[in-house]
Amino acid sequence: MRKRIIIALALLALAIPFILYGTQSEFSGNRVKSREQYILEFERMNQEDSHALALHEGDTLSVEFAIDRGRVDLFIGMAGEEALYRGNDIDSGSFVLTAPKDGDYQITIQAKHAAGYIRINAPGSA
Repeated sequence: MRKRIIIALALLALAIPFILYGTQSEFSGNRVKSREQYILEFERMNQEDSHALALHEGDTLSVEFAIDRGRVDLFIGMAGEEALYRGNDIDSGSFVLTAPKDGDYQITIQAKHAAGYIRINAPGSA
């Protein structure tokens, strides 16, 4: 019985670094947050990041992304409203969204051991 407890503790001790690595917040790359754009280009990302863009009804958001590895979830919408876009485990794509009304649109990215880029441009951006 004592031998089993020692083996179980040893296995737990070996597993702890892997468990901690999986939950550790990390970002290595470039980040641009302005009134006109939100750009993330990352070699390593294991965290949540967000940015708000003020849009007027009819304004468009140009969205482009390519994820090389890991998991990335993308949300675009206004607080308390139905999401304009929700992508779970996105890989690559590009599209245009139109703001249905004036307001601050929250963009949230959740990444888990990911690499790639996400570029979101609003009116007036280059």
